[in-house]
Amino acid sequence: MNKTSIKKIIEHVDRDEIISKLIIGISPEDIHDWLKAKYTNVSETKFVLSEKLIKSFQSNYLDIYTMLKEDIAKTKIAVANHTEENLELAVKENSTYRSAMLKMANNEIDVKTMITTLCINVETRLAQIFDTIQQDPNNINPRIDRTINRIC
Repeated sequence: MNKTSIKKIIEHVDRDEIISKLIIGISPEDIHDWLKAKYTNVSETKFVLSEKLIKSFQSNYLDIYTMLKEDIAKTKIAVANHTEENLELAVKENSTYRSAMLKMANNEIDVKTMITTLCINVETRLAQIFDTIQQDPNNINPRIDRTINRIC
């Protein structure tokens, strides 16, 4: 994709909305149709982007998950080889992004531990609310009752 094509999307008046639509999964065809319906005047036809251009932008520049996955893998290899100073990341020359990647490479995300902690916290909170209601069943605090209804 050439720089002129990227520039058409980046400098578009509806740039944020176009990118948001792509991120949430709206097809390039639907976005093209939306732009075509929105800009019907002859003087506004420059704002109608082709389906091919939108699709190319989506596949080349909005695959954030793959980009992050590749950067984490590169960072893990660099940490293992002690070559962090030569690390090439997708977001270039950004110290915050670089430090976040290094932190992620050194820490494994343990989903089981996260879910276990969440379950323990919910169970503890429900026990506290139940104990409060058991102490005085005639004086139920509506705020606590709403909390139980939201959790359940």
